[in-house]
Amino acid sequence: MLSLAGGMMGAVLGLAGAWVAYTLFDLRVLVTPWPATIAFAFSALVGIVFGIYPAVRAASQSPMASLRRD
Repeated sequence: MLSLAGGMMGAVLGLAGAWVAYTLFDLRVLVTPWPATIAFAFSALVGIVFGIYPAVRAASQSPMASLRRD
């Protein structure tokens, strides 16, 4: 959920940056959906991979071994 929220915030900030560049500096900015989609998918993939790996690792340990650690 955190990485998805980060992906959404990145997309919103990117669109806001494009709007600011157009408004303040009169720069024509072409905003296409592909870079935003790729960035959002990468953000989701990172969140899934780095969320599932520790969960699978923790699930493979016995509860007693987990409780014994500091």
